[in-house]
Amino acid sequence: ARGDDQRAYPWGDAPPEAARAHYNRRKGAPAPVEDPGARTAGAAPFGHRDLCGNVWEWCSEGALRGGFWGAPKVSIDERLVDKPDRISGGYGFRCAR
Repeated sequence: ARGDDQRAYPWGDAPPEAARAHYNRRKGAPAPVEDPGARTAGAAPFGHRDLCGNVWEWCSEGALRGGFWGAPKVSIDERLVDKPDRISGGYGFRCAR
């Protein structure tokens, strides 16, 4: 998510905002309907989108990273540890080819 440098967020060092990441949605607030990857301002150096926010992403080290739509803040350094068999609407994974 960082690319080759030590950026604070996938898109660089600018703070998160709605154009870059889906996060900080209050409980009960309707989530906007949108296409995955619609937040082009949040793209990483190689074009990957949605690396922060949306859902906590399961990573190979067994931790969840990035934050989710309800998190008050998001970052590639945010980590969450949970049991791998736990189900949550805020957990997901990335399919890549």
